[in-house]
Amino acid sequence: MNKKNIFFVCAFTLIVLAIFILLESDDVRADTDWPEGPISKDTVWTQKDSPYNVDGLVTVEKNVKLTVEPGVAVRFNSQNDINYADYGIVVQGEMDASGAAFTRHPDNSYDVAWAGITFEESKKTSDVNLCIIEYADSGVHTLKGSSLDFTDSVITWGKKGIYVEESFGLDLIGHEISHVQQGIYIVDSNDITVKDSTVNDCFDVGILVDLRTSQSYDINILNCEVKANAVTGIELRSVYDSEISNCDISENIVTNVLLNSKGKFTYTHDVLLSNNFIKSYESTWYFTSNGIEIYGGSDIEVLQCTILDNNMFGMYVSDCEVTVSECEIAYSTHHYGLFSWNTQLTLRNNHFHDNSYSVWAAGGSAVFSSHNTFKSDFTGVTVYHSRLYMEFDTLIKIQHGVYAMEDCTARLFDCDLKGSEISGIGIRLFNAESLHMTECTISSFFYGVQAGNTPETFIKDNVFLHNRNVAIAVGTNFMDISVHIESNLVNQGGGGIFIGGGLREIHCRGEIIKDNIFNNVEYGIWVNLCEIPIENNQVNHASTYGIHLKVFSSPLIKENTVRNSNIGIFVEWWSDPEIRENTVKNCLWGIYVTFYSEPTIIDNEITIGEVGIACDVLSYIVVRENFIRGFRQYGIIVYYAHADISDNVVRDCREGIYFYYSTGSVTGNLITHTDFGVTVHSSKVSVKGNTFRKNKTDIRYLP
Repeated sequence: MNKKNIFFVCAFTLIVLAIFILLESDDVRADTDWPEGPISKDTVWTQKDSPYNVDGLVTVEKNVKLTVEPGVAVRFNSQNDINYADYGIVVQGEMDASGAAFTRHPDNSYDVAWAGITFEESKKTSDVNLCIIEYADSGVHTLKGSSLDFTDSVITWGKKGIYVEESFGLDLIGHEISHVQQGIYIVDSNDITVKDSTVNDCFDVGILVDLRTSQSYDINILNCEVKANAVTGIELRSVYDSEISNCDISENIVTNVLLNSKGKFTYTHDVLLSNNFIKSYESTWYFTSNGIEIYGGSDIEVLQCTILDNNMFGMYVSDCEVTVSECEIAYSTHHYGLFSWNTQLTLRNNHFHDNSYSVWAAGGSAVFSSHNTFKSDFTGVTVYHSRLYMEFDTLIKIQHGVYAMEDCTARLFDCDLKGSEISGIGIRLFNAESLHMTECTISSFFYGVQAGNTPETFIKDNVFLHNRNVAIAVGTNFMDISVHIESNLVNQGGGGIFIGGGLREIHCRGEIIKDNIFNNVEYGIWVNLCEIPIENNQVNHASTYGIHLKVFSSPLIKENTVRNSNIGIFVEWWSDPEIRENTVKNCLWGIYVTFYSEPTIIDNEITIGEVGIACDVLSYIVVRENFIRGFRQYGIIVYYAHADISDNVVRDCREGIYFYYSTGSVTGNLITHTDFGVTVHSSKVSVKGNTFRKNKTDIRYLP
């Protein structure tokens, strides 16, 4: 090796040795102790002199700048003093800190060891980013309009992570906050944005916007994760013109989102909750927390949120105006997807599924529901002392579709309700005020519609399919009710329409049952204690009765068509209807009257079956101007009863008119093509003025 190479090797060795000595000396350097008091000139805390042990409260005065270099550690309260408010930094001028750490001294064991960094009326913009802030009463506290650019920091342990007080125009971006009492606390402030931050595992509230002397507004919480906080995820108290959007607000123990109004003149309004994911905390036994709670306020919108697995309430809204749109609210398996109290509630395009009660509105709520889907719920929509309007909603595989009780009004238009083999009632009203239902489809329930003690029921242009017991049931015990059932189609299943108009006296007298069609049902129309006119209905196949009148029912039965039933029109128990201009065809019994009833039967066409008209057991009938044809047994039979039979046409029957142990008269009838025209068997009957043609026997008397 020549001398030149030896020189370079030695020089390099000396340089490396010098660097090593310098590094070693830096590692063992002493801490920098910084006393309390003002900083009155521009100051730099350097990495070289780190860590800084601050023994007290340091104030950066106006027009002075404190710079904290990256890698600097600032440590407070080295004496383990419990009076943490006496330690911290107050910025009245300007502070720039990037990549620094602000924490307690290692000798201090308190979770709250210092006051924090307070920006107090600092007009120049401070820049704080990529910092770690620990064990402070308020990690960063902005006060009275301070100007601050604060991003991408980690704040943990202490009371308040970030405290924004009487401030405006502040962006809090990219922070990670955890293990503090309150993650972000905002009071009496406006134009505050919290964005791209995580606020998790706080001991109380993740983000709280509070009211002290004035309402906060223009508070925007965007793209944040707020999870696993011990009480509430996000709480807004009396804010307006604000937004919570694109956040994951989940697994907070009591409530995920809470909107609260604190007074009559300071209330929450114009708030948007958009595209948030909200999922309950799940304990060993059940889901515990609520999704969104709103108390008071107006113009609040919940849009495109996913709200899952809530124990009591997916949403609870009270004394406010709320619109919920395009949300999924599901798996509130113990109680309610959405509960409304004294609220004007609008629901649009939401998907409710797998809840016990999807929507329950009470206490004077007004619910407008449009284009929503309710699926696999125990009950779809329940209203109590409230008003309900539904249009274009779909309810699928649901136990009970719509339930309205106690002074409610319910209006449904073009809704589709589909039950299952175990479903109970499609629409039920009890002690309500009114039901107005048009152009809906109700299928596969035990009862399609059940209305009890409801003064007004209007059901028109609906379709009922495969409802196992009855499609429409309306009843009352003590109040007068008005029923209008028109132009409905009932296909398959149990009964078509059942009306119970009283307990011991008639309470059902208006309006009408008309233009309905019944196919393949157990019975078409059945009324008790009822005087509602029944007109122009079609019963095409009923296994028992086409029209059944029972117990003091005396309506007008006019222009109906009954085909292919066991009994076309059945009248019993003190019922006195007028049966006029009906068509009864291919029924085993055309019209059957029994048990003290006194109907008038006029101008009907009754054809094909076993018996055209039967009057049985102490009843009294007037039969006039009817056309009766094609019965294999009797055109008219009177059995232990009384009948006045006049001006009818009876033909093609084995027995035209047959009296058995009865009384009455047979006058002015045309009786033709029978085996026996009139048979008087052990009866007292006047037979005169009749026309007999082509009968085997015109008049027969039997002892």
